[in-house]
Amino acid sequence: MSNEQRQKIIEILAYRYAEICKANGVYHDNDYNWKRAEEMLKIDNEINGENSMLFLLNKDDENE
Repeated sequence: MSNEQRQKIIEILAYRYAEICKANGVYHDNDYNWKRAEEMLKIDNEINGENSMLFLLNKDDENE
């Protein structure tokens, strides 16, 4: 996974995390959301391998 791909995935995860929190009435600042997204990616990489989240990039491209 390239650095550009990693940053884009973290951006997607941070946005989705913020949306989930917002739907549940919990609000955090962008720095907190970004930190949680980095933790999510790290944990997923440990469990499923480095390239397991690349599918998010394809789904994001389809939505644009």
